[in-house]
Amino acid sequence: GMGAYYARDVLGDARLIAVNTALMASMIIAFGWLIPVAVRAVGKPRLFQIGGLIGIVGGVLLFLASSDALWLAFVGMGLFGLANGLVNTLMWNMEADSVEYGEWRTGIRNEGTTYAVFSFVRKASQALGGAVGLWIIDWFGYDGLAESQSDLTLTGISVAMGLLPAAAMLIGIIVMHFYPMSDEKHREIIEELEARGGSSTAGADPATHEA
Repeated sequence: GMGAYYARDVLGDARLIAVNTALMASMIIAFGWLIPVAVRAVGKPRLFQIGGLIGIVGGVLLFLASSDALWLAFVGMGLFGLANGLVNTLMWNMEADSVEYGEWRTGIRNEGTTYAVFSFVRKASQALGGAVGLWIIDWFGYDGLAESQSDLTLTGISVAMGLLPAAAMLIGIIVMHFYPMSDEKHREIIEELEARGGSSTAGADPATHEA
């Protein structure tokens, strides 16, 4: 939501929004095929946290970038795009895992309810994230009619573009520390559900199956 403000006011050229968008989108296209390999190496919870750390570095670089240091913005955008694609890909995969976890704990398989809650939280978060960014730049004095923004306002845009997403990534890392299901635990759950004759995904590769 801050992309246009950031490119035009902080980086000094509104056309750079196209470059920034391409950098964000291209990273997961270029490296997405490595995710299953990385999952097998470190597990989904740890890979999620690694993605969060990459996102934090990217967010800090976006905060530090300016029209005199465009390379910081480009590197930061690429890193944040990689992190964003990584954690979002893992979230969809882990949502499916949570269905099996719920079935294992309760004996009831609730794909519909689990997906509905997951989808609602994601959409609410996206809406809130865009709104919070606008609230921040308004608090820092953004004036849409001004030809140029004050240094304080530019700082506010950089905070909304870089530090706010970095803080969200940090919260995600902390929350994932309490995630109760390692990949090994998930494999045990799949085996137990298969023994019960319960899970429709029993026997699937837990590193690659999707919702």
